[in-house]
Amino acid sequence: MEKQDVPNARDEIKKLQEALKAEGEDPGSTDGFMIRKTRAALKAFQKANGLKASGKLDEPTAEKLGVQKPTQANTKQIKEEEKN
Repeated sequence: MEKQDVPNARDEIKKLQEALKAEGEDPGSTDGFMIRKTRAALKAFQKANGLKASGKLDEPTAEKLGVQKPTQANTKQIKEEEKN
């Protein structure tokens, strides 16, 4: 898979934030950064929907929100961005 074929991690997180907002949760700004407020909104969504409240975007949560679960490449990119 070429680098250009890998979706941008920020775009994926922005979609997650928008989906959480549409479900009535407050992920903070929809800027594509996985901040504490986004994780808290994700955890609240999970709890409200009978999912494991981990604050992480797992497969069942992604499916329920209608978003794509980040790929391994995206996960690595997110972790690198969080370090900076």
